[in-house]
This record gives sequence, C-alpha cells and structure tokens, in this order.
Amino acid sequence: MTPQPTATPFTHTVEQNETLLIIAARYGISLEVLLASNPGINPRLLSIGQQLTIPGAEGGQLIPELPTTTPVPVLLSEAACYPTISGGLACLAAVSNLTDEAVEGVMVQLTLFSASGETSGSTQAYTPLNLLRPGGTLPVAATFPAPVPQPFIVRTKLLGAIPAADPSTRYHEVTLGQAATEASFDGMVWTVSGDAQITQGEEAVVGRLVILVMGLDLNGQIVGFTEIEVGPEDVSDAPIPFTARVFSLGPKIEDVLLAAEAPANGE
Repeated sequence: MTPQPTATPFTHTVEQNETLLIIAARYGISLEVLLASNPGINPRLLSIGQQLTIPGAEGGQLIPELPTTTPVPVLLSEAACYPTISGGLACLAAVSNLTDEAVEGVMVQLTLFSASGETSGSTQAYTPLNLLRPGGTLPVAATFPAPVPQPFIVRTKLLGAIPAADPSTRYHEVTLGQAATEASFDGMVWTVSGDAQITQGEEAVVGRLVILVMGLDLNGQIVGFTEIEVGPEDVSDAPIPFTARVFSLGPKIEDVLLAAEAPANGE
C-alpha cells in the first residue's frame, strides 16, 4: 500500500554538492517556498549536515498541492559578459530592490545559449550580501569556460527572493564612510579606503562584517566588485578602517558604490 502524503514538515540534512535549488526540486517544491520555510538561511553558506525544514512532507512523501509564495518584485538586469584570458566568459548582472522592504535569499540563474538557441551552460549565482535593502543594488556573477559559442546569448532568470524576516533584529546597522579613491591602469583598477561603523544592539552580537565595493562604468553599470570580510574578533564599536581594490571586467571604472552587512552572531 502506498503511504499517503501528509502536511507534516520534514527535516532534510544537506549533503555534499547540494544546493537549495537541487533540494527544492527533490521534494517538488518551489525555491521560494523552501526559503520561506527556512527564514534567515544564507543560500551561499550551506554546509554539509545543515538541517532544513521541508514544508508539507514527511519521510520524503509530498503533499499533492503545496502553498506557493509570490516572488518579491526585484529588478533583474540582463547580463553583461566579457571574455576571459582562458577564452571563457565572465558575466555580471545587477539585482535592484525597488520595494520598501528588505529582501534576502536572492538567487539568479544565468544560462549561456548559442545563436540557434542551444544551451551551452547554466549556473546559479547569489548576491555577495544576503540582505538586499530597500533601494539597494547588488551584483551577481558567473563564469562560463571555453569554448564559448559565437555568437552567444546569456539570459538571466530570478530563481528566488523573499522578504527578509526581522532584518532589524538579525542585522546590525552599518554606516560606511568613504575617505579616498585612487584610479590606476587607466581607470581599470580603483583603490578605495574608508571606515565602517557598526551600531550594535543591546543583546545581539555581531557575527561578522562584510563590505562590498562595486565598480561602476559611465552608465552606472556594475563592471566589477570585491568583498572584504572582517571576523567577529576584529569587530568593535569603534570605526573599522578598510582598503579594497576593485578591478573592472570591461569598461573603465568611473565611480564606486559601497554596501555592507553585519549579521548578528549565528546568522
């Protein structure tokens, strides 16, 4: 007799090489539902043995109809791609939050097609910061190895983005001060220095600080980015100085955009 599916949640243990998209497909649920059932999860930091809640499943048995969530209306740009030294492609796209609520768990699929429509490669990409604040923009990046079909087309598709659960209690406020910038190599490299000031809550402890520096071309398009991560042992109430170098993948950099997040300890 075939077991009847129930609506009891089931716990899944993350295994090697699994992603959220693979896990969602295994249980027949959407990525948005999986993210909504695991608030606060960082899709970029999945670890082997991590426990995930699978809604409407027990022992791997699925209910026929699962609730679905409406994707957050973030704006996803087309990909801008540049040739690599090895003959492959490096592609960048931008995700902008046009809502008045913070968003997290942003996942994008970038797919490489030949001119005839044949798929040559596909990959998932995450924003370098988990939290996309209202009015904010974050990049996603992907690389495709050689050989690259000529001509080619790269399409972007939003796979997941959900409203952030209690961001004011899970993330500390970070104020960034940009002290100086220096362009070199005809604008292809910018060195940016400044400081970050974290406002810590009374109870939550800062787990880490991530500073994102994005290079923009003349049209305001992201052409490169770099991250700086400061561990909890180096985080304090005093301003934290930083220096970063951002390289352009294509046109020269005309300006930089800064962003940061400081998750509470345990996030």
